Amino acid sequence: MPKSKNKTLKIKHELKSDGLLLKTNGFKFRLIYPENIWQAYPEKQKRFLIDNLVYLLTVNIPFISGKDTIIYEDISIPYFRPIIDLLVKESIPSAVHSYDISTFEALKNFNNYQFIFKDKSIKKPPTRFPNLREDIAVMALSMGKDSLTTLGILKDMDIKPICVYINDTVSPSENKIKLNMVNKLKNEQNVKIHIVTNEIEKLNDFEFWNMPESCLGYIHMMMGFSLILVPFVHFYRAKYIALGNQKDMNFSFINKDGFRTYPAVDQTSKWTHRFSQVIGQISQNKAYVRSYIEDFTNIKLIHLLHKKYANLGKFQVSCDSLDKSDEKRWCHNCSKCARLSIFMKAHGIDTKRVGFKKDLLSKEHKRLYTIFNGSETDEYEQSKEAKEQQLLAFYLAYKRGEKGYLIDYFKKYYLNKVKKNIKRLKEKYLNKCFA
Repeated sequence: MPKSKNKTLKIKHELKSDGLLLKTNGFKFRLIYPENIWQAYPEKQKRFLIDNLVYLLTVNIPFISGKDTIIYEDISIPYFRPIIDLLVKESIPSAVHSYDISTFEALKNFNNYQFIFKDKSIKKPPTRFPNLREDIAVMALSMGKDSLTTLGILKDMDIKPICVYINDTVSPSENKIKLNMVNKLKNEQNVKIHIVTNEIEKLNDFEFWNMPESCLGYIHMMMGFSLILVPFVHFYRAKYIALGNQKDMNFSFINKDGFRTYPAVDQTSKWTHRFSQVIGQISQNKAYVRSYIEDFTNIKLIHLLHKKYANLGKFQVSCDSLDKSDEKRWCHNCSKCARLSIFMKAHGIDTKRVGFKKDLLSKEHKRLYTIFNGSETDEYEQSKEAKEQQLLAFYLAYKRGEKGYLIDYFKKYYLNKVKKNIKRLKEKYLNKCFA
């Protein structure tokens, strides 16, 4: 969408037989459910859900669009607006860490944005919700290590997983690769998987607005998943919504402006609990949000997924940079590819088995590792714990006989330091590994 001098954005919606249609500036965006699941969700409950979901899915637009006022022509003030606004504010310090905008400026901007609703009434949560089954969980499936490990754990616990892959349509190459893996997983492992297509997410993409790169459009994602999954909870009578929020999300760091924050605030245990409270209010305290992997660190999860659940690990797609690459599954040029690769090597996992075509231990890849003060690391690698896990991973890879420039560099400058702390590092980050 070209830049516009008009600072106001008007948004309308329509209920469809398979979901929601959002209209703004002559564009239309769909949120598309399996028709039978959406139609089974009661009309009154849909109206409550939509007030909150429309606001949640569009509250970040002013950050990345040049707009400062959003007029909602046909929704009331959302019941969960206070918690949505709090989520945005708490997420800002992490979201701006790698970009030019300051924390102070982003917070000030959000406080100055105007959100105007059709009226001042607030719809109350539903007063009826069916009884639910403890042996069924609806889970957000991304095909990354967290959701695939969650899938394995649910099966071990004899909880039937109802998987939902949410196609955000923002990253066509990434979604194409993941949807291909979804079909393979579905067919080979006999897993129940639904697809929800969320075109509304395009409105949170800076490229859609022809604006500078930013992460501020995506700080609603996990709460968005939780609300989007509610009709599935109702349809399948599932007691749980499973989100793949793991222990590393609770490791804090100080951002560039001195704010203590987290890699992804909406994936911390605190916010998982808050989302559970939200879903509890929608479901008459019958459904809950929980993470089955919140005690596991990144390096533990890689071991668990590729050793205990290797039948699921082979489907892993975790790279977030595929739209900037012509690679099939990993771009081999981002910090996420680098850290997952070294975690796999630490456990003796053949990276080729999950689609890696390059070894990321050459000199040119030094910029991708936080322990080497790499220039191309992200907010997920700023904590002390993230750096310690990489030190441990390089040590274990070295002990396994891995070769490469970065292994030699590690050996020369870091090995003695790690040796002195190896017992503590193993106890802290690997004490729940499974053989």
